[in-house]
Amino acid sequence: MEKNKDIQRLIDAFTNIDNNEDMESFLADLCSVGELTAISERLKIASKLKNGEMYSDIASSMDVSATLIAKVDDVLKSGGKGFDIALEAIEKDEECYGSFASLYDILTYDVNYEERVEYVEKLFEKFSDIKVSSVLDLACGTGTTSIMLADKGYEVIGVDNSQEMLAVAREKQGKRDILFLNQDMDSFELYGTVDSVICLLDSVNYVLDEDALLRCFKWVNNYLNPGGIFIFDINTKHKLENVLAGNIFNDEQDGVFYSWENYYDPEENICEFDINFFVREKSAWKRFNEIHYERAYTHDEIKTLVEKAGLKLEGVYDDLSFKRPVKSSEKVFYIAKKK
Repeated sequence: MEKNKDIQRLIDAFTNIDNNEDMESFLADLCSVGELTAISERLKIASKLKNGEMYSDIASSMDVSATLIAKVDDVLKSGGKGFDIALEAIEKDEECYGSFASLYDILTYDVNYEERVEYVEKLFEKFSDIKVSSVLDLACGTGTTSIMLADKGYEVIGVDNSQEMLAVAREKQGKRDILFLNQDMDSFELYGTVDSVICLLDSVNYVLDEDALLRCFKWVNNYLNPGGIFIFDINTKHKLENVLAGNIFNDEQDGVFYSWENYYDPEENICEFDINFFVREKSAWKRFNEIHYERAYTHDEIKTLVEKAGLKLEGVYDDLSFKRPVKSSEKVFYIAKKK
């Protein structure tokens, strides 16, 4: 590709940035979240094409046009190496996330899963028009909630986009009859419908783009039985902007020390979690870094997306309660029903 001077200067700028923080600042100034999401979408299409998926399957699962898929395919067939380089880098990053998966249960020691499962069951009883016997645990992580529900007699499907998280979940699964699927929240596909979908521990906040979240909600609606309910919680904008932002948290559990720094972008409504882990291995400490992002959604934004997806909003409660949220609420539960 013949490059003019301006493009060459841009390439030089990229190659001279030698740390993640500066690169993120550069990209944030250079591109909107929508533009970065579009790039990420093309990478995902390239990955699916390289795995041999059909145009129709990609278009259906990702809600993208055949024209866009064809453009990415043309680049791949022309021998361009850009997608290959990017996908290889992503695979390396996912290997690091695998380390995070192995530590996840240690780091969430303070999450009372039993209390959350009991609360979810109360919501089943209060809002579902049908008896809930089958549940989709969306963004199931290492499967703790899925396993607890299975032990209570529910038929459970767990979906997560991290193969490493699911590997931990399957190890914990034992002989329980749980189907774990490696799929994205905004493009998952099931073999049938379920009575309820749950999405807990602020996983919805990890969907940074409204269009992607709308796709997620539409798929939920698609796979819910009539009268079934969708339960999810979010970290509120107040929590991300006023409680987490600008603060540093440190903790140590079972030979794992972490330092968690938070930065909030008020223009994009995105909170960045920069987490440094130090894991004791014999007489030494191994360090690795994780960067996560959560999007702050307002109540009106969530309500609009739920309704656009064809669901009916039935209830909004402060965390693990049946009280209305207040300005200082840090986590809020939403309950939506299939019409």
